[in-house]
Amino acid sequence: MCGRFTLTSPAEVLAATFGIDPPAGLEARYNLCPGQVGSTE
Repeated sequence: MCGRFTLTSPAEVLAATFGIDPPAGLEARYNLCPGQVGSTE
């Protein structure tokens, strides 16, 4: 069984935290699994 997690922080907050450009098309997601790629997968 794999762990699940959520992504609710705005793209701008993540970009500032990690010192990167804001990712395009990032939306809040509530059922992510480790290794999942893309915003709609």
